[in-house]
Amino acid sequence: MPIKERRALSRILIGEKVKFGIDEPIHEGITHDFSPNGISIISDNILPPNSKIVIKIDTKIGRIINVEGEVIWAKTHTDRGSIMGIKFNKPNVELLRIYQTSESSSK
Repeated sequence: MPIKERRALSRILIGEKVKFGIDEPIHEGITHDFSPNGISIISDNILPPNSKIVIKIDTKIGRIINVEGEVIWAKTHTDRGSIMGIKFNKPNVELLRIYQTSESSSK
């Protein structure tokens, strides 16, 4: 029996460099996927669930995007490395634009 997807919006696979941390972005990682509501990050330095987090996304188009959120889940030592899922405090307009552009180009 297939597992039902709980997300209202599908996620898009991306591989952008990020810096993140609790008060300031000090750890490095790579984004795995994102939607307008959240993002997952692969890193050697993940934060525990319920941590407040600030994230600086260094996009391939040369823009730096800053977002804030909360770690919802974290898994260590997976086949991709350690990974955590973050829910944004509020949607980011630039990320929404990237999301919409990616969605329309994948159709």
